[in-house]
Amino acid sequence: MTPADAIARSVKVSVSVADGDFPIAAIPPKGAPGSAKSRVLLRIRTPDGIELTAEPTAKGLQRALDAAQAAPGGFWVTQGKLALGGALLEAGVVYQPPKNIEGEGVELP
Repeated sequence: MTPADAIARSVKVSVSVADGDFPIAAIPPKGAPGSAKSRVLLRIRTPDGIELTAEPTAKGLQRALDAAQAAPGGFWVTQGKLALGGALLEAGVVYQPPKNIEGEGVELP
């Protein structure tokens, strides 16, 4: 097979972190002075040693926290454009609630 070269404008990355592993203590509480416009530095490490950093807004994190408290057990998803050094630019965080699986013969823990 002959390799083909392509030039990408950017690489977008989505990283999922389980609910219990996300550092919710770093999220400023709603209503705290300056919290809506502040940013939080997140460091995300994978088991194989990849480290990414992101600076989402506290307001976006607060929205995700509200969703996590309403439906615990899901995943926190950080998305952004990958830059040199493992930085995620224009990063945002959303919360993906757990999905209910329905069907015959499916047992959930």
